[in-house]
Amino acid sequence: MDRVEKATEPRRNFRPMRRSQLVDEVIEQLRLRVSSGDLKVGDKIPSESVLVTELGVGRTTLREAVRVLEHAGLFEVRQGSGTYLRSVSNSESFAPRLRHARVLEVLDIRRALEIEITRMAAAYRTDAALVAMREALDRMRRGMESCDESGFIDAEMDLYRIIAAGTQNSIMIEMYALFSEPLRLALTQIIAIPGVMPDCVSRHELLFKAIAARDVDRAEAVAKAHLARVTKLVQEVLGDARVSDAGRF
Repeated sequence: MDRVEKATEPRRNFRPMRRSQLVDEVIEQLRLRVSSGDLKVGDKIPSESVLVTELGVGRTTLREAVRVLEHAGLFEVRQGSGTYLRSVSNSESFAPRLRHARVLEVLDIRRALEIEITRMAAAYRTDAALVAMREALDRMRRGMESCDESGFIDAEMDLYRIIAAGTQNSIMIEMYALFSEPLRLALTQIIAIPGVMPDCVSRHELLFKAIAARDVDRAEAVAKAHLARVTKLVQEVLGDARVSDAGRF
């Protein structure tokens, strides 16, 4: 559990943190910082040590929040350089509702988006996309073998970011970026269900083969079967849980 530290000199645009749901709180305050205009697209955000002090949270909480915003397309993490503002989203009022949606609602949205993006990715995929997908799949397998749930989720999110980019449709890419934040929160609960991680890896291997072969119908069939199985497991195990109910949040 993260240690909560009192910020000595809170920066403007931040407000005192609640002890509960710290990651959600940090996400909201970082979004407020962006919407205030203090940061412009391309700007480097304050360093981790500065934000930890200003927000009064631990490094693990901050890193999780930054990772969520990176997957949502707001931030870009450049290895060895820092984190930069990638885009300014106009979805601030919609994003909180997504983060408090039910897991089954998130899966409904996932089904609607992913079945189409897998078809499009199979039709338009490039060799470079296949290389990136292969690397993400290998990371998923390593995460499964080492029981690294966070690493597994990171790799799966990267895999679908690559697949979405492979559609070559800017609106589809933006929609998936917006949806990636609540999807990540939902996955923290879904992958804890016994048997989900190995099943997920095997089905994504099949999806990779279908996309590599440019087999549009096969890609759609694999995506549908995978999401149907996940939905059934969630109904049986998680029921009507909300994505924000994940234990570490």
